[in-house]
Amino acid sequence: SGPAYVEAFLTVLRNVTKEETVQYILALLLQMLRTNPSRARLFHQLSGDSAVAHDPYTIFLRLLQRTDWFTQEKSCKLLTQIIQSRPNKGAPFVHMASSSSQASSSAAAAAGPGDPAEQAITNFVEWLCGQLRRPSNPTKAVPTAISALAVLLRDKPTRALFTQAGGVQLMGPLLRSCTGPTSSQLAYETCLCAWQLSFHKSALQALAASGGEAGAQSTAIAVVVAVPLCSNQLCMGSLGWAQL
Repeated sequence: SGPAYVEAFLTVLRNVTKEETVQYILALLLQMLRTNPSRARLFHQLSGDSAVAHDPYTIFLRLLQRTDWFTQEKSCKLLTQIIQSRPNKGAPFVHMASSSSQASSSAAAAAGPGDPAEQAITNFVEWLCGQLRRPSNPTKAVPTAISALAVLLRDKPTRALFTQAGGVQLMGPLLRSCTGPTSSQLAYETCLCAWQLSFHKSALQALAASGGEAGAQSTAIAVVVAVPLCSNQLCMGSLGWAQL
């Protein structure tokens, strides 16, 4: 069955350290998800002791710490899809709420049990921010991290995590660097991240403060970022046009 195959692959990744073997298994898993993205749910269908021993979050987060970029990149892409397919998506991030205001903590408690993947997502977001600050690969790390964030920031709690990790402040310099035709995909995904962040009040304030400077190098980028920022600012009613 599908879960049995996933368990077998995770067993290899957990127990084998040989670089070529790990890379081969990662490539197989990524090809499996490219063929059918819904198969990412199989990683959440392990049960009992097997689910604990083969926790995909733990395994792929550990692989992110390896030094070879191939392993980092493939683990990043797999972890992104696994997180997005988790069954508890939409549950509140309890630990994040408890570290913020009392009102947020009470709201999270009223919403029900927290997301079991909260700590794993927190660690992953911190790794992604680290790649934006100090890329482990000079040409591929930033685009890979932004692609992952463009998916993860669809979730409201992840936007708050990214903001707390200082990721919003990295958007402006990144947008300013997207000036050539070869960086169009990176510019698009960075703008997508900025748009999704604009639905989070704290992130919106930081984005608005740097939005004009970030878009100065490119009219297209300025329009893409400014339009949703203006819209969300008007909806929230907390910021003025002058800030853009």
